[in-house]
Amino acid sequence: MLEMPSLNFLTENFILSSTTFIVVLTLYWYIHVLYSRRNGPPGPLGLPVLGYLPFLGRKPFLTFDKLKDKYGPIFSLKLGGRNAVVFNSYEAFYEAFVKNADAFISRPKDMHINVLNSEQSNVVYESGVPWKEHRKLIVGTMKDIGVGSTGFESIILTEVQNFLNDIEKYNLNRPVDISPLIKRISTNVMNLALLGKCLNYDDPIFEIVDKYITHYVDNSALIPILSFFPWLRHFPGISWCLNQKELEKCLEKLNKRLNEEIEKSNQSSINAIVHAYLDKINNPTNGSESIFTNDSFLSNLRVLYITGVETTAGSMKWILKYLAAYPDVQRKIQEELDRVIGHDRHPTMADKLRTPYTEATLLELQRLVPLVSINVPHSNTSACKIGNYTIAEDSFIIGNIWAVHHDKEHWGDPDNFRPERFLDENGRIVNTGHLIPFFHGKRQCLGEGLAKMEVYLLTASLLMHFNILKPYDDKPMDLSSHYTTTLAPVELQIRLVKRAI
Repeated sequence: MLEMPSLNFLTENFILSSTTFIVVLTLYWYIHVLYSRRNGPPGPLGLPVLGYLPFLGRKPFLTFDKLKDKYGPIFSLKLGGRNAVVFNSYEAFYEAFVKNADAFISRPKDMHINVLNSEQSNVVYESGVPWKEHRKLIVGTMKDIGVGSTGFESIILTEVQNFLNDIEKYNLNRPVDISPLIKRISTNVMNLALLGKCLNYDDPIFEIVDKYITHYVDNSALIPILSFFPWLRHFPGISWCLNQKELEKCLEKLNKRLNEEIEKSNQSSINAIVHAYLDKINNPTNGSESIFTNDSFLSNLRVLYITGVETTAGSMKWILKYLAAYPDVQRKIQEELDRVIGHDRHPTMADKLRTPYTEATLLELQRLVPLVSINVPHSNTSACKIGNYTIAEDSFIIGNIWAVHHDKEHWGDPDNFRPERFLDENGRIVNTGHLIPFFHGKRQCLGEGLAKMEVYLLTASLLMHFNILKPYDDKPMDLSSHYTTTLAPVELQIRLVKRAI
């Protein structure tokens, strides 16, 4: 009679087989990773399946900056199943995104997984001909409507005056958070550029855009994970994690409100993005009807609201916090504004060249706390040599703007707040070549001109009328940050004191 194997025997064999399988799988993983890098950049190995994802931390740009010290300015790593290459120097940025722009201009496939499948047909996430056509239309329209011109500027200055008037309604004897006012004026500037007019502050679009951006930011931690492991989106509970039902409601409300304004576009103050798109949709040429659709039109409006409002509002928060923390810098700016502009008129963009210390301070804050510390990932359509390494085709390309802006070899003391680094001995602006807060190359931020104008006019106007103080005299200013879609200050608490002028 045959004797049945004991339970202990079966358990031991199962453990041995499982261990052998895991060891073989792990060895295969590491051999595969090392083989794939035979002509490419070096880098950390990470873990099987997960790659280096568990070690990135809450601020991946800092992790990449530390890895640069060990592996050099160009290194590779695995992010899930993706082969990623990280550029950490200005030289690598320039060689890839400027000299070899056509090879590195695409976005990775499935880079941005959206459960609604509604946010990929736009100028941020598209590649190829659709991206070129959408970008050409938006950039051309921005120039045509005169972003930076006196006409456009005068409308923004009206909004700035409303902003200043609303600040005075606050109780200025205690710390305040004026973030809602900053978001409101940023949203209305985008209304002007996109819809051709500013809207009344009680218009529901302000609340809808704010909620939409909040949903977008709240999902920012999970969506990259879905990009590296797209099969996870089929798991039960993912829609709940992404708060999909609320996002759908918000998206429906935003589309409805935008369509209402599109129907009234003939009442706009200026020609804007909405008019350019309607012309393309209503008068298609050479197959453009497949590119300029109602869905892509709305998707581009939504993504421009997100990028325009979130980045400009974030920049203003950092400016206010640093000026409160560094009163000597603030005082120098005010002295310059008083001397050049006086107190009888608004600042204009024509004053920008005549107020170099103000401009140097804004440049220094763009360098020190870059809102977009890591650029939106790229992908290369062909193998290309960058530096001493061959970058394999279809790599996941990450540009670490933080590392470029904190490169000790170029900046010397990159962690110090020092506006004077951008001024020569004659007080003229210099040393801006390695400053890339709006990225570099053909995908450089298309709203750069609008953002610079808005930030300068807001900052100069505020400092002409108010002193910005720390919330509490006996405590240092909190300059800590958190990273989601942008590098944002933890909170904005300041005191505003009306200047005696």
